[in-house]
Amino acid sequence: MNKVLISLLTIICSMHALAQVPGKQAIDINSSYKPVLRNAIKINFGGTQLPADTARPVLAYKIPSQNLFYAYAPISLKPLALEQDTNLYLGNRKFLKIGYGNYSTPFVNAGLSFGDGKKSLLNITGDYIQSKGNIQNQDYSMLNAKMAGSYFFPANELYGAVEVNHRNYNLYGYDHKTYHFPKDSVRQELQNISLHGGFKNTSPNATGINYDPNFSVGVFTNKDKANETNALIVLPAEKVINEHYSARFELLADITDYQTKNVKPAEIHISNNIVQITPSVNYHNDIIKLHAGITPAWNNKAYILLPDIYLEAKLKDKPFSVQAGWIGRLVKNSYKNLTALNPYLSPVRFQLNTQEIEYYGGIKTSFAKHFNLSAKAGLIQFKNLPFFINFADDLPRSIDSDPKRLQQILKNLLSNAVKFTAH
Repeated sequence: MNKVLISLLTIICSMHALAQVPGKQAIDINSSYKPVLRNAIKINFGGTQLPADTARPVLAYKIPSQNLFYAYAPISLKPLALEQDTNLYLGNRKFLKIGYGNYSTPFVNAGLSFGDGKKSLLNITGDYIQSKGNIQNQDYSMLNAKMAGSYFFPANELYGAVEVNHRNYNLYGYDHKTYHFPKDSVRQELQNISLHGGFKNTSPNATGINYDPNFSVGVFTNKDKANETNALIVLPAEKVINEHYSARFELLADITDYQTKNVKPAEIHISNNIVQITPSVNYHNDIIKLHAGITPAWNNKAYILLPDIYLEAKLKDKPFSVQAGWIGRLVKNSYKNLTALNPYLSPVRFQLNTQEIEYYGGIKTSFAKHFNLSAKAGLIQFKNLPFFINFADDLPRSIDSDPKRLQQILKNLLSNAVKFTAH
C-alpha cells in the first residue's frame, strides 16, 4: 500500500514538473472526413401554347383642340353615275335675281358663264338698283356690268376683264325752303369704263419664280365737268428659296391725268403719279412668321421711304401668339377714289395723296373648341388726309356775317374727320 502511494506521488510530482517547463503548445486533429457538394437539380422547361385572348381592348384617345372647327353636319353619300368622265361638265351656270324693297327700290342681278373651265372661261355679270327717299331729289341709281374671261395654257393663265359702272345721285342736302334748284342742276352723274388684264403662272416652273404682271386702264367722268384717266401697272414676282425663306419683289406705277371743263373760275389740269418698289423677304417656321421689307416710293416726284415689317410669333408654354407691325402706305386720292367714299363730292381743284404710317400690336388665341379670338390695337399717322365739308361755298359768307354758322361748320368738319379717321 505504501508502495502504491509513493508511486502516485512520484507521478504527480513529475507531471507538475513538466507543467512548469516552458515550451510551444500545439493541437493536432486527425480526421478522414471530406465535404462533398450535392448534385444540382436541373429544371426542364416545356413549351406550351398560350391561350387565345378573346377580350376586346378598350383604348382611350384624347384628341387636342384644333384652331378651326366647323359646325357642319354630316350627310349621307349617294353615289351617282358621272354624266361625262373625260371632260369637266359645269352645266348651265346662269342665274337671275329680282327683288323689290321699301323706298321704291327695285333690284336686279344676273350672270352668265361660258366655257369648260379647263381651256377657257367667260363670265358676264350685271346688277342694277335704284331707290327714292322722302326728301325732294333724294334718289339714286347704280348700274354695274362686267365681263371677265380667262384662257388657260398648260402652265399659265391669260386673263382680262371689261367693266362699266354708272351711278346717279342728286345733291339734295340743301335747304329746300330757301333754295329751289331744277333736278338737272343738282344731278351728280358718275361713269367709269375700265379694262383689266394679266398673265400669271398656274404651276411651278423651272426657275421657281411665281409671277403675275397685270394692268388696269380706266376713264372716269362726271357729267362732262370732270374727266379723269387712270392707269395702273403692277409687276410682282416671288421666289421660294426653301421651306422657310421666300423673297418677293413688286414694281407699281399708278398714273392719273385729271381735267375739268366748265368749272369756275378756271379749268384745271392735274397729273397725279405714284411709283413705288417693294422688295421683301418672308421667313416662317412652327413658331414665327416674319415679313421684312421696305417701300421706296415717289409721290409726284417726292421721294418717301415707307416701312413694311410685320410678324406673328407663338410664345413658349403660352396658349396665344403675339402680332406686331410697322406698315407704311400711300393712298391715291384721285377723283374716282374720293367719289367712292363720298359720291356727292364736287370736282376737286387739287389732288394730294395720303401717307399712312401704322404701328400695331395684338394677340391671337383660341379657347374652348369653337372660338378664336384676335385683338389688335394700333396707332395710325395720316398726312394729307382729305376732309369733306358740306356746302363749302357758304363758308366765306358765314365767316363775315354769322360766327355761329362758322362754329357749326367747324364742328361738323371735326366730326366728319373723326369718323373718316376711325373708318
